[in-house]
Amino acid sequence: MSIIDAPASPALSAAVTATPAANASQSREALPVTLEAVGQSFGSTHVLDGIDLRVEAGEVVAILGPSGCGKSTLLRSVAGLDAPTRGRVVIGESAVDGLDPRCGVGFQEPRLLPWRSVRTNVELGVPRGTAKAEAAERVAELLRLVGLADAAERRPREISGGMAQRASLARALSRRPGVLLLDEPFGALDALTRLRMQELLLTVHAAHPTTVLLVTHDVDEALRLADRVVVLGREAGAPAGSPAGIAEIHTVSASRPRADENPELVTLRHRILGQLGVHAPAAA
Repeated sequence: MSIIDAPASPALSAAVTATPAANASQSREALPVTLEAVGQSFGSTHVLDGIDLRVEAGEVVAILGPSGCGKSTLLRSVAGLDAPTRGRVVIGESAVDGLDPRCGVGFQEPRLLPWRSVRTNVELGVPRGTAKAEAAERVAELLRLVGLADAAERRPREISGGMAQRASLARALSRRPGVLLLDEPFGALDALTRLRMQELLLTVHAAHPTTVLLVTHDVDEALRLADRVVVLGREAGAPAGSPAGIAEIHTVSASRPRADENPELVTLRHRILGQLGVHAPAAA
């Protein structure tokens, strides 16, 4: 499954390679995600508490918040990489219980296998049990969609960082996931490549509708891409080490593509930056 983009560990690697053929009945439609009173603790450290959120099928939701507030932890809970210590996560009509084959996951580092070509790296995301001809057709389509058809036989050392991120996105989508989870996927890219990857994500989403949860530190990126922006934070006056919850959810109604100077985006940017403790010029 495309959770192979997650940080490597023996347990995770074993779970990925052992994905049974029974799980090959991959989602072909976007699935809703519901978080019900989700909390996450690691020993005596309480990271998240009381997270209630419904993400509709096909919706793009961005998750923002200060460093260390639990954004990535929340994403890992949805993926089934870390079970919540309180509450539950539901995808479609069934609760997440362990690594969930309905999810495709992409992280900031593409983690392409250096001895494989771009094409065979993308093939790794196709569920076991998929017919060979179907898998080849699917991978070829995705490589065309992300602009890597001409680079299909290159090795990772022969492509740029932006191309590697495109390959990672294609790999996550090769499962045809009902839910696509992206954790700072473009954070390591230069500004121009990042803008191009944002445009590509919207293009891919239009071609292959799926539910997207995107963790980012970039307010402008969130406002360009998301239907809603979820801001995580701690209550005012809460002692250090208190768990984070949802501070506010902002709906972005502007049609895409969105210009940064759009009045709605200007107002939302000012409000969100204020919630993040960043002093910004007053909205026009």
